[in-house]
Amino acid sequence: MARPKTIRSVDVILIWDDSTQIILHYVFRAGWTWNDFHAALSQARHLTRQAHGRTLHTVLDFTSSPFIQPGAIYQFSRAASKLSKNYQRGQTILVSTSPILWAITQVMIRMFPHKVGHVRYVPILDEAYAVLVPSVRSEFDTQS
Repeated sequence: MARPKTIRSVDVILIWDDSTQIILHYVFRAGWTWNDFHAALSQARHLTRQAHGRTLHTVLDFTSSPFIQPGAIYQFSRAASKLSKNYQRGQTILVSTSPILWAITQVMIRMFPHKVGHVRYVPILDEAYAVLVPSVRSEFDTQS
């Protein structure tokens, strides 16, 4: 199995989590900034240029970051509107135990359902993969 490609943008790390390149995993480390996040998004747009119609899933992993930056609703909704049009957006899994991040996610889902799409909130990374594995298998079978 090929090693997943990792791109580091200071304190937001972007990883292809699977060899089929269907899961984009953002790891938010302590001290991340919006500049780090937007740099990772720019790199994600570059990485997904070849996706052409495939369904890609996203894991936003905040387990290493004990806080959320101010302006989250604005920044995340802005980011959602700038996603690449080369691929279909699959599930977004947010990994965190922060009640503040959960509340922000709920507000965004209600305010911007067309931008945010289908978001699941889980407390640990293993649960994110338990949710995504059936989707990834289904996508892989469809694309083969």
